[in-house]
Amino acid sequence: MELHGYLSIAVTLFYTATLLHLAGGLTTVIKKESAYSVHILSIFAVFLYTIQSFWTTWAHNNVEWTSWKFFVAIVEPALYYFLAAILIPNDAESVKSWKIYFYKVKNKYYFILLLLLINIQTSGFILLELNPFTPSQLPALLGIIPLIIALKSNKHIIHLIIMILYIAMGLFIMSTIGYQPGWLLNQ
Repeated sequence: MELHGYLSIAVTLFYTATLLHLAGGLTTVIKKESAYSVHILSIFAVFLYTIQSFWTTWAHNNVEWTSWKFFVAIVEPALYYFLAAILIPNDAESVKSWKIYFYKVKNKYYFILLLLLINIQTSGFILLELNPFTPSQLPALLGIIPLIIALKSNKHIIHLIIMILYIAMGLFIMSTIGYQPGWLLNQ
């Protein structure tokens, strides 16, 4: 087995655990009496971006691997798992209101998203030698602005708009420039 394939196993375990955690907890979250739209959209956004992130890891195929680069590569899927664990706690059955829960954890959630965007730029530079300031990287850089707004706001409409925008951007990327594995290498 080549080194990339070997290292991909560890990365894949994080992505798999994230998707299983989100899918497994979704039935508890969508109970009508306690469901909250922004929370459900946040779960869908993390699910969507976890899949896109996994799809993008094909670009790591030709990386000259070191232990440092492997650490950098594993941070992104680990952050996705952390997001899933924030959005759906292990004691999800005991949550009475997902709206109250969301606002209780929203700062952790948005802060980890902010770290994730910074990590995406950093890892792209370290692993793939991508310039973080090229036009193709602009959406990730601009994505920081709504997160800062979300950290400061408790207004439903603000969080709803931000999640809709993030989902729309993710679907756009998946259906256009990011539809092929390793698409970052073509930028």
